[in-house]
This record gives sequence, C-alpha cells and structure tokens, in this order.
Amino acid sequence: MAVRFRREDRRATRARTVQSPRGTCVLLVWVVLYLACTPPASAVATDTTQAMRPLGVSTDRSAALVDVSRRLIFDYRLVAAEDTLALLRQRVDGEMAAEHGQLWVEMLRCFVTEDPAAFERFDTASTTLETAVESHEERWGRDRWTRHVEAERRWMDAVIAGRQGNYLSAAWKARSARSRSADLESDFPSFEDPLLSLSLARVAVASVPRTFRFLLRILGFRGDTDAGLEQMERVASQSRTNRYPARVSRAIIDLALFNEREATTRKLRSLLEDTPNSLLSSYLLTFALIEGRQVEEADAVLERAHDLMSRRGYSRLDYLDYFRGYIQFVQGDFDAAQGAFAEYLARHPGNALRAQAMLYRGLATEMTAGWAEAASVYADVEAFRDFDTDRWAMRWAQQRAEQPMSAGDRELLLARTAFDAGRYDEAERRATSVWNGEVDMENQDDRAEAAYRLGRVYDIRGEDAMAVTFYDRAVDIRGDARSKWAPHALYYAGRIFLDRENRTAARHRLERAIDWPTPYDFSDGLEQMASRALDRLESGA
Repeated sequence: MAVRFRREDRRATRARTVQSPRGTCVLLVWVVLYLACTPPASAVATDTTQAMRPLGVSTDRSAALVDVSRRLIFDYRLVAAEDTLALLRQRVDGEMAAEHGQLWVEMLRCFVTEDPAAFERFDTASTTLETAVESHEERWGRDRWTRHVEAERRWMDAVIAGRQGNYLSAAWKARSARSRSADLESDFPSFEDPLLSLSLARVAVASVPRTFRFLLRILGFRGDTDAGLEQMERVASQSRTNRYPARVSRAIIDLALFNEREATTRKLRSLLEDTPNSLLSSYLLTFALIEGRQVEEADAVLERAHDLMSRRGYSRLDYLDYFRGYIQFVQGDFDAAQGAFAEYLARHPGNALRAQAMLYRGLATEMTAGWAEAASVYADVEAFRDFDTDRWAMRWAQQRAEQPMSAGDRELLLARTAFDAGRYDEAERRATSVWNGEVDMENQDDRAEAAYRLGRVYDIRGEDAMAVTFYDRAVDIRGDARSKWAPHALYYAGRIFLDRENRTAARHRLERAIDWPTPYDFSDGLEQMASRALDRLESGA
C-alpha cells in the first residue's frame, strides 16, 4: 500500500496559528503546571555557589532538598514532596523555598482534584509564601530570588483566579506579575529563571485574535512569538530551576498553537525517556498521542502511567481513567469503555470532562446494551461548565435520548471513532456507505456529517480537491442548524486555500465561518481558529 502524505506533516513548516481548542486548553493548563516540575538531578546545573543555589537558599544541603522536593512534585508524588519540603522548612535558609514548593503542590491539587478545599489551601499557602518572602528579605536582604519568587506567586494567584472564573481579578494580578517579571528581566539580563513566565505570556498573547490582543496591550501585555520561543529555549538550556518545564512548554506549544503533532510527540517521547518515573510526563505524552490519533502508542504509554500510579507514594491522576475510556471507545471496545468512564465519574469529584465522560458512557451503552438502557445515562448529561465541549455533550445526549440510533447514526459514530483512532481507510469506507445511501439515514444531518467526515479524511491525506469538494457539500446540505458540519467545513476548506495561497477563496470561506448566522457546536473555538487564520492571511505569513 502506498504511503499517503498527511496534511499535518506537510503543513508543519507553514506559518504558525492556533488549530485546536483542546490543545489551547492544554497549553493554559501547562502554564499553570510548568513551575511545579523541575529537571531531574542529571539536568540540574552542578554549580552550587550562592548565585546558582535555587530559590534563595544559601547551603548545599538546602539546595539538594529543593531539587529533591521539586523532582518528587514532577513525579507526582506529592506527599513525599511535602515531607521533603517540611525538612527544608526547618532549615534557617529554607523557609521561602519550602513555601514556594508548597504553593505549587496546592496549585496541582486545585487543577487535578477541583476540590473547593484545595482552592482554600492554595489561598492559605499563597499568604504564607508572601510572609516567607518578607521574612527572607528581612534576614538576607532583597535579591533577585526574592523578587522572582514574589513574581511567581502573583502569576499563580492570577491563574487560580482565572480557574475560578474571576477573570477581571486574574487580569489585574497577571498585570502585576508581568510587571515584576519584566523588571527582573531588565535588572538581571543573565537571570533566566523569570523568563519562562514572560516567554509563555509573549507566545500566548501573540496567538490570540487581534481584538483580544488589543485589550491585552492595554493591560501592558505584548505578544511576540519568535522572541517568546527564543527566550523559552534559552531557559531550557541555562535556567537553574526551569530547564525541564521550558522543555515541556516548548513541546506543548508545538501542539496547542502550531498543530505540529509529530514535533510534540517526538519531544515528549524524549522527555519520558529521560524521566521514566514521571506520571506527569506519561500523562502529557498520552494526551499528545491521542490528539495525534496514535491511539495504540497512547494505550501503551497509558498502561505505563497506570502502573506508576499504582505504586506506593504516587498521587492519583484521575484524568488517566478518562483517557483509558476514550481510547477504548475509539478502538471500538465499548464494553470496556463503559467501565472506564464509570470509574472516572465515580472517582473524580470535579466537573472537568464530566459531561463528555457521561455522553461517551451513554453511547457505549447504546452500542452494546441498546437504547433503553442508554436513555437513562443520556438523561443525566449536563453542561457542568460553560465550555463548548460541555454544551456539545449535553446537546448530543439530549438528541440521543429522544430515540434510538438509526443505522446511519451507528455507521457515522463508527466512522468518527475510526478517524479519531487514525484508521482513515475504515473511516472513509463507513462515511461513504452513509453518503451513498447504503444504510438508512435518520435525516439530512446524517448526510451532511458524512460529507464533512469524508472531507476530513481526504484533508488529512493531502487530497485537496476531494477534500474541498466534500467540505462544500457539507455546507450546501445544511443539516441541523446546531451541528458543526457546515461552519467547520468552511474553516477547513479555508485552511486548504490559505496553504495554497489562494487568498480570495480562503478569505471567503473563513469569513463565512466566522459570520455563521446560527449557534452551533464548538462555535467559540471555531471562531477563534478562523480569526487567527484570517490574521495569518492579513499578515501574509
């Protein structure tokens, strides 16, 4: 069989723009997590002079405790990390460094557990760190490390405020943090540790649509992708504490902003080879492989992660249970997927991925046990958060609760799972059977979906003419007004013409996607992606 060239590979060197709303979410989560992870001992500079000791400690013993505690956090062994931080806290020079580490432990717990008590503990830890910085300055004087720790504390406060939906508060806290980090950059040009926050901010601001970029400039933020990436690579090679997180951040940016899936998985594979005991590294690689539709390798990495999580001392990372269910779902093992999603829903107290897990559990139940049993599962699906994904899950569940799947519905679901698992020939065959009327369709929306899915298959293969033909058919059919098929088809067709430098055709489709007249699934994410693509067109990149 001839090897087909995939569009992602062909476009990897093209101008960079955001392609995936889910990937953007992962980037934002990583902005939160990155400082919780520090390099393994082999990656840390061995110079233990006062200037090179981390986070303001003044002795080799304290520096060693900092490195050990951070490595345990990176492994996601949080209790052991806290035990090490307790030893560091008892040392004369270790209080500020210990409280800094504790704040990152609480930050991780906020995002992983979504427990309200975790957010309360974070607030307490932030106040404690603020006091520790003041005490350190009184004893040792104000230096670059105290200023760096205080700036990071403010960055973390901003992110947690945003995570709780307090966006105005988050913006002002981020503005204060940026000012302090920028002052450090100016006063200590060779001090790399504060640069990771600034580099991430510069890349992120440069990636948002122009309207939002203008508002961010009012708050003092400036975007520059190239400068941000250059700084990030500098941190990865020279920072005392942030080499490892800079390496991870660069990999995640490749996926979240540039859609360079192969580059991301290559970097994260290398990362996991260097840090084989890291649950967080396994989690990140699993996610990247799922996004890249490499589910067999993702399944192998996931098994490795579950083995780590079962060992003594590791904290639970519930999202791995969701990944297990999703992989089983797209592999067609619906019985196993039901159990994995049920386990995730039973274990995880928060709302992250809850609506999707409930929907997929219902679909898996209908595929195995029938509609009557699945209907009660569908009825429980709610949009627990004001996210595209949650609203889509609730709408699809409501639709599925009304009546059993038709033969066409089942074939399209299998076409989707085949595509998401990277089985493109199977996806093409199943979508074609619906398009050609070989199976019974419930309505015209099934036909529109079949056209869209065929367009996606041909797009991935780099068969542009066929892809555009089916994208245009998905637009012309106009199925359910709430479905994504038509506006998303316009966006992907616009991307093809943008890559072929047909500016008129690209602009026409992208503007139609942005101006689509009715609400539809994933509209927020698509409008952002189409706006960024138009930015790319206007810039001539």
